[in-house]
Formats: sequence, C-alpha cells, structure tokens
Amino acid sequence: MTFDRTPLRSFLNPSGIAVFGASPVRGTLGHGVAQSLAGGDFHRRVHFINPKYTHIGEQPCFAALAQVQAPISLALIATPLAAAPDIIEACGLRGVGAAVVYASGPRESSAHDAENLRLVHAAGARAGVRLLGPRAMGFVLPHAGLNVTPIPKAVPRGNLGFVSHSNSLCASIFDWSHNNEFGFSAVFCPGESLDLELPEILDYLATDVRTETILLYLEGIRDARRFMSAVRAAASVKPVIAVKAGNQAYSARLAGAHSGGGSGDDGAFDAALRRAGVLRVKSIGDMFSAARALANPCKPRGNRLAVVSNGGGSLVIAADCAATLGIDLCALSPATIERLNGVLPASSANGNPVDVQFDTGPERFVGALSACLDDPEVDAVLAVLSPNTFVDPGALAHATIDVARQADKPLLTCWLGEIDASPARAAFAQARIPTFRGADSAVAGFSFVVNWVRNQALLQETPPALWSYQEPDSALARSVIAQALADGRDTLTAAQAGAVLAAFHIPLVPTLAPSARTLRVAIRPDAVFGPVIALSEGGGADAVYGIHSIALPPLNPRLVQEMLDETHMVRLLVIGGMAPGPVRDILLRVSEMASELACLRSLDIRSLRVDAETAVVQDVVIKIRPAVADRVNYQHMAICPYPTQFTNDWTLKDGSVCTIRAIRPEDAAALQGLVRQLSLKSKYFRFFNMVNELPQKLLARYTQIDYAREMTLVATGCRDGAHAILGEANYSILADGKTCEFALVVADHMAGKGLGARLMRCLMDAARQQGLATMQGEVMDDNEAMLAMMERLDFDARLTDDGVVEVSRHL
Repeated sequence: MTFDRTPLRSFLNPSGIAVFGASPVRGTLGHGVAQSLAGGDFHRRVHFINPKYTHIGEQPCFAALAQVQAPISLALIATPLAAAPDIIEACGLRGVGAAVVYASGPRESSAHDAENLRLVHAAGARAGVRLLGPRAMGFVLPHAGLNVTPIPKAVPRGNLGFVSHSNSLCASIFDWSHNNEFGFSAVFCPGESLDLELPEILDYLATDVRTETILLYLEGIRDARRFMSAVRAAASVKPVIAVKAGNQAYSARLAGAHSGGGSGDDGAFDAALRRAGVLRVKSIGDMFSAARALANPCKPRGNRLAVVSNGGGSLVIAADCAATLGIDLCALSPATIERLNGVLPASSANGNPVDVQFDTGPERFVGALSACLDDPEVDAVLAVLSPNTFVDPGALAHATIDVARQADKPLLTCWLGEIDASPARAAFAQARIPTFRGADSAVAGFSFVVNWVRNQALLQETPPALWSYQEPDSALARSVIAQALADGRDTLTAAQAGAVLAAFHIPLVPTLAPSARTLRVAIRPDAVFGPVIALSEGGGADAVYGIHSIALPPLNPRLVQEMLDETHMVRLLVIGGMAPGPVRDILLRVSEMASELACLRSLDIRSLRVDAETAVVQDVVIKIRPAVADRVNYQHMAICPYPTQFTNDWTLKDGSVCTIRAIRPEDAAALQGLVRQLSLKSKYFRFFNMVNELPQKLLARYTQIDYAREMTLVATGCRDGAHAILGEANYSILADGKTCEFALVVADHMAGKGLGARLMRCLMDAARQQGLATMQGEVMDDNEAMLAMMERLDFDARLTDDGVVEVSRHL
C-alpha cells in the first residue's frame, strides 16, 4: 500500500491541524498537545480552538472550527470524551477527514464509558472522519518533525517503527536515553481505537521506506483475521518484533479492560505470532536487543555459534547462556583448529569457545575471528573484548568491522566496559554490526535472530485446507453435524463422532493392544484466533504439566513436523517408542476438520493410542455449534488457507495449455524470471516505471500474500523446456472492503493468445467469491492492447489529466 493509498495519509501529512481543547494551563492534555506541535515543522499549520481563550502564548485561539479560514485536514481532540461526537460531526461538515481523540478527564462507569465510545465511533462513521482513538496518545513522525502526542519531547530519528497499546509505556520510552544506538521512523499509540488501529498502522509501516524494523507492544487483538493478515504482510518484508503482555488469566483481564482487545490463550497467541513470521520476546529490553541483533542484513543458516574472547570469564558466561537457550557452541573443523594454532599461544585451548588470552593484540584477535568466520561448521561468530592495556578498543573495533564486511555470515560483538568501549559500540552501530554490553545478552541476541529465521520459514508455509492424499467426505461430516444440531444437541453421540472421524479417514478403535502409549489431540476454540490445534501427552498428564504443542490451522507436513520437533514432544515420542509418521497423519486430518467444519466447536481426542507402527483414536468427544452465515469461506479461521479452488488448466488460442492458480511463496524466483524477461515497455505498463527486476523485499511482498486481503493469480506453463510463470494478475482490497484494485502483466511472447483476458476473468471470479462489488485499475493511455481488452470485458473508462485511464466495472 503506497503512502497515497493508506487511510493514514490525512494523519501523516496534514494540510492543516486543528487542536480542540488547546490550553495554556500546564498539566492539561490540551497544553501538552499544543507544546508538542509548537516546536515542530508543522507549527505554521496549527490552529488552536477553545472558547475559553483568545490567545495561547502568542498564537490566536478560536472559539469554533468555523472561525478558522485556513485549510484543515487533521483534528486533534483534547477534550472530555463526551464532547468528542459533536466535534467530529463539525469536522465532517468542514471536510476534515481525520481526527485523533485523546479524551481528557477520568474514566466514568464502564457502561457510561462504553456508550461514549460507541457515540464517538458512530459520529466518525456518519461524518466520514477516520479516527485514531479514543484514549489515544497519538503518534510521532521524527523525520517529518510531527509530534501529535501530549509528550513534548524530542524523539530521536532512526529506522524503528514502534506501535504500543500502552500510553504510559510509550511515554516512558520517550524519556529513555538511547545513546545514539536507536532512533524511530514512527511511533503510534492508538489507544482504544475502534476505527484505525493496528492493521492499518502495520500496512503503513510495512511500506514506509524509513522503517526497517517494526516493534509492537500488544495487549489484545480485536480482529484476528485482519491482524494476522496485516502482520504477515509486514513480516514478509521487514523484521517484526513483539512483546505480548497479559499472559496470565488475571493480567489478561487487565489488558482487555485497558486495550479493549482480546488476549485469548497465550499459547495460541504465541503460535499465531510464530506462524506470522513475528519474533516474540519477553520484555521491552529484549525488544530493543532483538532489534539490535537483527540490524545486520546477514542472517545465520542455523544455530551454531563460535565465541572468541580475550577473557575466560566471558567465555564461561557465554557458554552458560548458550546451553540455556539451546544455542550450539559447535565443534570447529580440523582446518580451523590448524589455523588457530598458527595465531594463538601454545597454551590456548583448541576448541570453541576460543580464548585468545588476555594479552591479545589486534592481529591475534582478528586472526581468530577470521578463522571462525571461514569455518563451514559455524553459522555466526561472537567477538567479546575485555578492556585492558594490551589493546586499543577503538582500533580493534575498526579492524573487526573490516573482517565483518568480508564475511558472508553474521558477526556479533560485545565490548565490555563503558568509557573505553562506548566509542567502539558507536562504530559498530554505525556499521550495522550488532553490539551488546554483556556476553550473555549477546548470546541471547543471537538466539533472537535464530528464532526469527525459524519463524520466517513458517511464514512461507501456505497450506491448503485439505492436504491428505485421501480426500475427506466433508459433506457427509457436515450432514451428521447438521442433524445433531437439528435434534438440539451440542455434543455428538459416540456413533455420530465416529462417523465424522471416518469421513476424515481417522480410525476409531474402542480397544487396542496394551503396548501402545497415549497422546491427546484437540481442536480448541480460542477467543481471539478461532480453532487451535493442541498436541500433548495423554492420560491426564497434560492437565498436570500443562505442556502442549500448539499450532493454528491449516497445517501441512512441514508445520506438523514443527509441532513434533518441540523438545518435550521429541522426548515423549522417543521414550514411548511411538512412530511419528502416523501421528503426523492424524494431525493433518485434524487440521482438515478444523478448516472444513465451521460448525465444530471443539474436538477432544482424549486417547490417541500410538505404537511403533500405528495411531488410532480410542476415545473422542466432539462439541458443535451453529455456523455463522458468511459468504467468505474459512472466515472462522485466523489464517486463510491456500485457495486450491482457483487452480484450473486452460487451453489458449494457439492450442497450448497453461495452469492458472494462486501464487505461492516458492514462486519468487519464477516471478522474478517473468519480470526480467519483460520488454521495457511491458515493465513500464505494469509497474509505471522502468524496473529491471523486483527488489527482494517487493518480491517477498508479491509472493507471500494473505489470500483474504488480496489475490495474485499466476499462469504457469513451459517455456524453453522449463517451468515458468507466463502471466500474473493481482487485486488488492481497498479500505472500504468492497472495492479492489487490479494489475496485470503477460509475458511478451504470450501476447495475442488470450492469456490476459483469461487471467482477468479468473481474477474477477475470485473477487466475486470474496464478496467484492467493484474492480478498478489504472492503464496508461498508450497501452492500446490493455484498453481494448478492458472494453471487451465491459470495463468503463475515464481519462485523467495526467495521461492515465481509470477503468472500473461492477462485479
């Protein structure tokens, strides 16, 4: 989503700002907002409105919006919440499209407060004013010199985008001393926003060129599908790091009352963030440590770490931390040991960690680093320096930077101390080399990167709703459930449960040989994320120990294996002599049930009997509920499955055959191949500029999509004896939820074969299934072939002043 298309545009680049409730009285909300704006780049566009005052400082203050003659596009409402609806209505009449609602004064009773929130939201909807808030703290754009929070502090400029559900936490971060290590591209604190909230903010930050890493402090989520859609899109192009608070029952209630969102089960939230490619950390401090660790664009292939230090204590601390976090201090290769023996004293131990001795000089230290970085058994290297009189920390830092620039794997640094080490750390930060104050925090930083890489792999998994080689009889299962609902039941009988399991090819055997061990598999309804799949030890052990492997459907073999690879499950399967293959099959089929049966409230396989060869269900309880009518399939799930329904083979005008299907993450290389082979003219018509190829971030954005918010169809076939993408068509759903914007490109050698028209018809069918009403797009006025096709497809056309033809049609 470009800046011009984001619904935040009126907030981020306002033509004029009206501050309702502006005040000269210190300690008031209106005074804080006025002070924040007074020192910014937008101060000449700011207009104060408060009937109590004629001036605030040297600036005039108006009694009402109607008295302001200058253009206004953003309203800042620093009044009691009860006054906000009338102000919003007045803004709508004036054509002001955006407002931040802070809401001064104490909270009232919960019922009265909820009514005020409803009235504010309703006023915004009637007036056509997009709202951030109520009870927002606002936002800061440091690079633009725009601060619309009541905290008049200078926020350091940088590349971190920060979004917080807590006003107080956000304010405290403003008061930190970041020591030039961190700066922000944007800070958002939306409060209890019922209109513009996290998904829209994430969409903006994902495309903001100044934002390289996104930090989230979360307390709850209102709409899991919208959140997952936006955060997956953001995490596909830049690191997203999250702290999720409210992890226990009591704190979750506090968080829900505070943020207005739901927390659900913490295990489900954790699984959702992993699946979205997000790195979850425990604390705000960890969040910034993770951002520091991920600053290096070079990422490790695995978790094998080598540590080089001139201090024995640091090596012991690093080794302890690595063992705790599951980081492998790997054995060095014989060739590396030989190189180290050439630079280290004879008394040094041969192994990892590498002790270069307290009296090391730059040559010895850098030689050891180079040897470890060149070792194929090492995924990353940590350099730890203890200050002493034998080495200049700054000079050694610059030598280390030179080594890092020549390496193809990450180098992390830890220069201990403060006075002598501070310039070195500044140099590392400038060179985008992760640097830490302690060996333990550095190892933890590496573990953050390892987990992020792992989660990025999960993000690329886009399984279909149905996976198993034997297609289930979903219609039969639905008919059994429908009959039970008609009979007034909320729990299936044993016979009905057996029929539903049989429809999904899950064996149900009442008795079994005693050698089998017991697991428990469940589909549980989460308050936020819908159906969640849990795997644990059976026989009541899960209730005692509370240890589960949790995942969100839909699953595929890679995601199921991720569940089985969790440490406690590996031990359980090995000790019990249980075959993982049959368990994997059961989990895949349970995932199909969670995806296909919206009427299924919960499934509890309390006894899954597993031996060395088989896995069968011995005891099961299935609870059901009426399905909510919805035109969109899989609306009950937080993650939209891969849409296999759009896969079809088509014969073109020349008799050749192509397959049209939804794009997948693994199509990135083929899509890049299509772009590279396009003529300059075709590239210009598709991208409106002369790109040679797609940048990697944009390529990821095009291929790792959420099928609920956009659709990309590709036509695949054979070219020069190899598999290739022959054409691509995409639509993105706009803010109104009913309109989509399309784009289309076809390989030059496929022109005239009818592929473009076929892709467009398939794309329109997909949009109709999504419940969209209108499709629109922009075509260059000299793109005669595309304009002719648009006419044949019954699109209306309108020529604009800038040489672009706007085309649209009702679906």
